[in-house]
Amino acid sequence: MNRVVCGLLLDFVLLLAPAASGAGRCESTVPLPAGVIEAEPGIHAVVFAAKDLRSGTCWQTGTTGVLERHPPWSTFKLPHFVIALAAGAASSATEVMHWDKARRPADSHWPEAWRQDQSLNTAFTRSAAWPFQELVPKVGHAGYALWLDRFGYGNRDTAGGRDDFWLGGPFRISAAEQVAFLSCLA
Repeated sequence: MNRVVCGLLLDFVLLLAPAASGAGRCESTVPLPAGVIEAEPGIHAVVFAAKDLRSGTCWQTGTTGVLERHPPWSTFKLPHFVIALAAGAASSATEVMHWDKARRPADSHWPEAWRQDQSLNTAFTRSAAWPFQELVPKVGHAGYALWLDRFGYGNRDTAGGRDDFWLGGPFRISAAEQVAFLSCLA
């Protein structure tokens, strides 16, 4: 990634600026030895990437796995949180979103903490998906595409009209791109 542009919301004032030189790049990369992080047997390969923001040193498993794009799943909650506030889809991190059981019936895998009203703060800490789904029509797919382009976040593909585009579908990001985004945001 040659250039990463980050958005940072401070007291509802949006500041967009190019990333600091090298914010998304690693000064050196340390491969993790085989066996440090194992795959879930028969389920998924594990990919790990991390960066020390002070030294610029990165740690990762292999070289190709960290570049392979996957749905962001719960890791999208951080940019989702920022976008919801910046776009005005939520007036604050503590604004309550009421759970409509008829519109969003609880799935069998939902913990009890999801089966209630949420704010952005509680939805984030509890990793509840439905409140973020409720924000999608308020921001709009074009709004998400604009923000994701500004962030340099993955392939930016929110098409399809789904309100859960980060949980499947064509939207993808790699572990390396996630680290670059978080480095820039920090």
